[in-house]
Amino acid sequence: MNQKQLFPITKYNQELSSPVIRKKFQSQVKAIGLPMVYDTEKSFALQAIAENTGLQQCDPASVVKCLNNVSITGLSLNPKLGHSFLIPRRVKGVMTCCLDIGYQGWIFIAHENGYVKSVKSYIVYRQERERGDFKIELGTEPKLHHIPYYAYDEPEPTYEDAIGAYTRLKLVNEEIITEYMSKAKILAVRDRSQSYQTALKYKRQSIWDSQDWARMWQKTTIINALKFVPSKNMNERTMVAMELE
Repeated sequence: MNQKQLFPITKYNQELSSPVIRKKFQSQVKAIGLPMVYDTEKSFALQAIAENTGLQQCDPASVVKCLNNVSITGLSLNPKLGHSFLIPRRVKGVMTCCLDIGYQGWIFIAHENGYVKSVKSYIVYRQERERGDFKIELGTEPKLHHIPYYAYDEPEPTYEDAIGAYTRLKLVNEEIITEYMSKAKILAVRDRSQSYQTALKYKRQSIWDSQDWARMWQKTTIINALKFVPSKNMNERTMVAMELE
């Protein structure tokens, strides 16, 4: 298909109006116990497609696959929630609609996993380290000491001041998992991401370089921390979400 050729919105609407797809969606959300409605998520999908010419180049079947993943993970396409988004990507030369999980979506996934009691994620700044307000100790009794910048009456640090980020998970058995990633490690993840590579290729601004950069850093550490939760305690929704990254 020519890169600039667009499918009409009616084509996507027709593809998504299949009773079989609707029935499968509702069956899967019922299984996970969430009050999601297919027609509502379908309308969010069509709205996103109508506003993005990149999505209008995507194979309609890939949009159906994304809606299926929405029903499995329980991550709504409602833009106000910020749980998940439809993103156009070129996969093996074909424009494909992919489900991208947002920062709020990963927090939702962690809480709904059933084995994670709480999740907290923070950016660490140079000023905090220089004051001795950020320290991590490993060993048999790991410790984390962090007094954030906003505890002081001073200007908010900038992206240039950021030196890393971490996520702290508290599990139902009271175990604490703390995963810190340096700026270099986070940017290495960024550089490997298809969305960032595509932005560079087409000289567009990536979300990694936008005002939402902190959310991307926090999202990265949440995903990394969840990898340390024993797989036997991961539900299917979390496993599917991990595979989508």
